[in-house]
Amino acid sequence: MLSFGNEELRRKPFAKTGQTVRCPHCQGEHVLQASKDTKTGKEGSLHFYKCGEKLFLGGVDGRLVVGDTK
Repeated sequence: MLSFGNEELRRKPFAKTGQTVRCPHCQGEHVLQASKDTKTGKEGSLHFYKCGEKLFLGGVDGRLVVGDTK
């Protein structure tokens, strides 16, 4: 489970599509990918990264929530 408030989220570093992050699971580096709105095709507010065969949440509303930036 992951939870954080709006103020905590505002203190997090920025997250951008294509940005490299350090994975807390494998300590490797992975690229952030944005979610897509299925109706408009525009970038959504969530960012994910793939580690092995699994997807992990990396960013919310343009802020990094897991891992470190490179």
